[in-house]
Amino acid sequence: MPTSSSQAALSSPDLVVYGCPPGAVGLVGATFRGIPAYCQPSGGGYYQCDELGNRFMRDAYQHPALDNVVTELADAMCPNAAAMPQYSVWGPGYRDTTGKAPLPGDLVVFSGELNGLAIAHVAVVTGMDADNVYYMQQNMNDPTGSTGWDARKSWFSKSKVLCWIHPEPVASPPPSNPPDCGCFDGEGDYCGLAIVDHQSWFGCSAQVTSELSYDNVYSCSNGVFSLKSTCSNCVSQRYTSALGYCADGNPCGHVFRYSNGAYCGSSTDNGFSGGDANTLYTCTDGIVTATAACSRGCTPQKGGSDKCD
Repeated sequence: MPTSSSQAALSSPDLVVYGCPPGAVGLVGATFRGIPAYCQPSGGGYYQCDELGNRFMRDAYQHPALDNVVTELADAMCPNAAAMPQYSVWGPGYRDTTGKAPLPGDLVVFSGELNGLAIAHVAVVTGMDADNVYYMQQNMNDPTGSTGWDARKSWFSKSKVLCWIHPEPVASPPPSNPPDCGCFDGEGDYCGLAIVDHQSWFGCSAQVTSELSYDNVYSCSNGVFSLKSTCSNCVSQRYTSALGYCADGNPCGHVFRYSNGAYCGSSTDNGFSGGDANTLYTCTDGIVTATAACSRGCTPQKGGSDKCD
């Protein structure tokens, strides 16, 4: 079972836990070795669990992507990694785990089922004690968690784990002449993180007129990305009309698309924050699409169904 964030934070001096407000998307929920895990409720959206797994291996070790986040589930990471010299894979059907255990910086790949459908999950190992493996994750309500460990069996005791993946000190080959990424999700605004990820996932090269920063916003036109605005927190909500936008100063900026609705300015529900207390905001896919002044005030309710008093 998952631990609380405070318990998981004790597992490693390299782990910093901020937590995820209910429904929030795009906030940094935790960092491990300086690499962030972003908040996002389980389900569809940009910040999938394997987005984090691939990004951690890329940024921490300069190793290649382990799956195609768009077309594959995280359970593809085990066999994919086993075919790459940059990784070793441990577990049934892979390397013998006798006397072994995951190390901080490894990935743990889980299997499972939800509503009759096969699902998979991957998380970054942050530490261990005698009975638990602790990890950082995305696309779950809590950015950290743990699962039981049986040292006698050198395997996990409480979860359906397919494998763990260890990065080996093998250099990744330099990329060959990659194709042009173009405006891969259509012309519009993109977060720098989405551009870097797409290059890694699809082996293409984006034409960017300035240095890429994960949190800056870039506008793509005719296949060329140019800096639109500097930002401290750019949010991607793919599969919507909002490819990427700056959440700085935007009270709807961390409201996930499943939580669209009306919010009083003082609400802290579903990731909403920072509005004027006497204003009613309509949030659509993380963007403020309408406001209304509340002359008699506004009392927050739950679920994005607020109204002026």
